[in-house]
Amino acid sequence: MQNLLAGLRFARTDKFSVSVGQLVALAAVCVGVIVTLSFPFGADEFAPDWVGLTSWAAIGFLITVVVLLIAHLQNARSLPFAIQLLAGAPWFLTIIFLAGQTWPDLIWTQWFLTVVGFLLVSLIALRSFTFLNRAVVALLLAIAVAVPGIGWYRFVKPNVFYALQQGGPGPAEEIDVERVFREQQKLTEQTVMDLLPQRPGHPDIYFVGFAGNADEPVFDRDVRWVHQWFDKNLATGGRSVVLSAGRQTMQSGLLASPFNLQDVLAGIGRLIDPNEDSLFLYLASHGSASANLEVSNGSLPLQPLQAEFIRQALDDAGIRWRIIVISACYAGSFIDSLADEQTLIMTAASADKTSFGCGWESEMTWFADALFKQSLNKGMGLREAFESARQHILAREQQDNIPPSDPQIFIGDAMRQRLAAIETAVGLIE
Repeated sequence: MQNLLAGLRFARTDKFSVSVGQLVALAAVCVGVIVTLSFPFGADEFAPDWVGLTSWAAIGFLITVVVLLIAHLQNARSLPFAIQLLAGAPWFLTIIFLAGQTWPDLIWTQWFLTVVGFLLVSLIALRSFTFLNRAVVALLLAIAVAVPGIGWYRFVKPNVFYALQQGGPGPAEEIDVERVFREQQKLTEQTVMDLLPQRPGHPDIYFVGFAGNADEPVFDRDVRWVHQWFDKNLATGGRSVVLSAGRQTMQSGLLASPFNLQDVLAGIGRLIDPNEDSLFLYLASHGSASANLEVSNGSLPLQPLQAEFIRQALDDAGIRWRIIVISACYAGSFIDSLADEQTLIMTAASADKTSFGCGWESEMTWFADALFKQSLNKGMGLREAFESARQHILAREQQDNIPPSDPQIFIGDAMRQRLAAIETAVGLIE
């Protein structure tokens, strides 16, 4: 306790109790703070977050290397310095975690506070060094925290555990893969049979949502919110399908997989009039610059959803008029493969940029929130809604001082001429 209070007061070296036992005890306190503040309290089930654990281990290793290097270069004992660092760390970690929970969207602000805070703690612990050596060593320690921290604040949260979705499966080995795929085939066939046919002389729109990642429920929430909005506002009830990797769908829902999507599109193709009806396809998952969407659900052997596969499935289904929205990192990489004269494509990011809003804490991805909830939900047409969403996202990115995702839009010439008629027919605009 003496060392913790000394760390809180930024005391000098002679105020600390120095021993190996104290070092071990302070390290245990730091681990306890990390585990406690990142623990998913209230969750019925939880599992280790291996990404977070690996990041913490990397930081611990890098800091240890720097401390030993300091001792070697200064011909000094590393133990007093290490104890001063660890005595201040629990207070510093508490502030960082609480700031992250209070302002979860201020990603780069959290990262900046982490680096600057650790830099200050290091400088205080290094007061016995010359200024030049102190600054150099403190900078090395800050870099040791900053580099793994970039991965945390840009992509994931540095948690030791994460909550499992309620109703999800147990360990991966409990999944009966053969049974799941057999039941999925039956469910896909029944889903297609239950779809309403198109109405002659009335341009109908069919909605298909695809949430590809089971580990982060934000994608499932995205797709289900948009699905409900379409059914309520654009009268797609009976003409809409959701395919989700959300684990609660394992027993009762249609799983997101490339071949399930192919079968659903083929079924819609048999129902529509290709000259007057349209498809709205919404895809949400992690993406790659090679135009792939991640499709994952426990131990199920699922392949990524490739842009060329989507294009071929749409062509084979005979669906001509296509509106495709992709909320994923690097989603702009899909445009070249999917673009044609009768297609509108909107993506959350350009081909070489990441998008934002995934993760356990997010209710919706930034793009879905901006496009659907903040724009289309207010009576805008698709092009106007996209421009509104782009500005909304840019404002959030500038506020958090993060690189722009640069959402993209493509509209084929034939779709450009027909778009207003589609929007009016389905009730999107008056």
